[in-house]
Amino acid sequence: MGQEEQVITKHIILYALNRYQRNGCVVDDVETIISALLGIPKEFLTLEDIFRIVVGTFSDLAHNEPEEKVKFYEGVFDDWQKYEITDEEMLEYFFDFIASVDLEKIDLGEPDATVLPIQKYFYT
Repeated sequence: MGQEEQVITKHIILYALNRYQRNGCVVDDVETIISALLGIPKEFLTLEDIFRIVVGTFSDLAHNEPEEKVKFYEGVFDDWQKYEITDEEMLEYFFDFIASVDLEKIDLGEPDATVLPIQKYFYT
């Protein structure tokens, strides 16, 4: 994993852990994170880009999780369009998985207020 990917992965994890304030639209928040970290205007990011990054984070973390747990989440991802789950709900589902992973061995650092507003109750 390259350095840019590592930085994005850490901020996606921090977002999943609610270390950043949420504006009510997960897709917009993730676009903002990617845009801020890569310097790419949001209008050039696609929904496919967003899912690729979030699913990539899921994949990076999944190899240390119990097989049954990973298969359950993968099954939902494979079938999500059958169940009329919105893009927002699917992203939240992945964030739920990411937040449930043992992250002790990962140095996440601190959230960056230039990326998204920081969730104050964690840092006051």
